[in-house]
Amino acid sequence: MLFDKTGTLTQGKTVVTDVDVFTGSRSLLLSFAAGLEHLSTHPLGEAILTKAGEEGVDPAEVSGFTYLPGKGLTGVIAGGLIRAGNQQIIEEAGIKAESDAEIKIKQRQEEGKTTVLVSRDDQLLGLISIADSVKPSSKAAVEGLKKMQLSAGMVTGDNQRTARAVGMMVGIDRVIAGVLPDDKEKEVSRLQQQKEVVAFVGDGINDAPALAKADTGIAIGSGTDVAIESADIILVRDEITDVVAAIQLSRKVMGRIRLNLFWAFAYNIILIPLAAGLFYPKIIFRPEYGALAMALSSVTVISLSLLLRRYTPPIRIQNSNIMPDTIAIDPVCGMEVKTETAEFTTTYQNKKYYFCNKGCLDAFVKEPDKFLNNNQ
Repeated sequence: MLFDKTGTLTQGKTVVTDVDVFTGSRSLLLSFAAGLEHLSTHPLGEAILTKAGEEGVDPAEVSGFTYLPGKGLTGVIAGGLIRAGNQQIIEEAGIKAESDAEIKIKQRQEEGKTTVLVSRDDQLLGLISIADSVKPSSKAAVEGLKKMQLSAGMVTGDNQRTARAVGMMVGIDRVIAGVLPDDKEKEVSRLQQQKEVVAFVGDGINDAPALAKADTGIAIGSGTDVAIESADIILVRDEITDVVAAIQLSRKVMGRIRLNLFWAFAYNIILIPLAAGLFYPKIIFRPEYGALAMALSSVTVISLSLLLRRYTPPIRIQNSNIMPDTIAIDPVCGMEVKTETAEFTTTYQNKKYYFCNKGCLDAFVKEPDKFLNNNQ
């Protein structure tokens, strides 16, 4: 079972959590990044534009805008070539980060955040970190798959560190990182060539080719129309545990089909010889008894099939037994966290705080007053 990350395992609601300035000012960094993202349709761009708006920073005017799929954006601002994207776009430009910047980039990535590097000409200006909290049900879905002896993997365009951090949060060890939007289909094909049966779960436009290529494509109901059209199974609810429920239901149906076939053949194997007079004259099978037996065969098969209406996948029962969730706000990144399923918590000054990932927890433990004062 291969999962897309953004919007499938995560909420798909991104927020800027950190703005680290290496050269220049914070407002200049946000202005350059917002100027480029204003011309983009990437979900991360919305988070940067929102952050700039909150701080009263206007997007800079851009000319010569270029979108590089899987890498980032470039454009000319005030005569300088501005780049905003992942490490690949920076490294390909020959721009090297100082040791302090490298440490900060690594730290943000290990916190499970997506990092957007911003440069001007040959100088790295800063780093914008964006968080997308994991869906509370993602870990339960992965655990459910493992109980059914199914392997789970995650494919994402994020760097290896960020991908690994998110994978650890949901219990996925098989992480395929640094995948360009158009290469998800290739990853599905590669696994199929290794004689694996692949189901792909996604929700975005870029997921459509992979959904079509997979042996079974599963689309989230809240996803894009093209993804839904390309999938074999549509999850009506935006609930990732329904992937497990769909498999449990399909296995139950196949088991019932086999049971129905057994009874249908059992009736015929036993009664056809009797009706043919194989044991005559010791046993005489009257025609009316034969008609009754055939009717009972049909009633048995139909009744067993109708009993499926009462079937509820075990994971649905498990979820229904969980108390209603209470929402808390992560004091570091501002993401919503369900207190009943929160894995990362700490107590400070007799108050309990909840965090969406270990990185936010570690940051809070180091400087709790900093984040509490920012939220006042």
